Amino acid sequence: MAIAGIRALLLQAVHPLAMAGVAHHSTYRIDPWGRLRRTVEYVDTITYGSTESAHRAAARVRRVHAG
Repeated sequence: MAIAGIRALLLQAVHPLAMAGVAHHSTYRIDPWGRLRRTVEYVDTITYGSTESAHRAAARVRRVHAG
């Protein structure tokens, strides 16, 4: 998971639209470690957690991305 996660971040970093969205909506500049921690927790929950916890995590992300 760690290697795939690093690869995904690198691919995201070279995509101009993805980076524009991150720059506009993310707190990575203010709290980079917190942002990374939350992303790792989300991926860990979706990958290894129960179905119920994965649904809760996905709903939380949808709420954040909705506005």
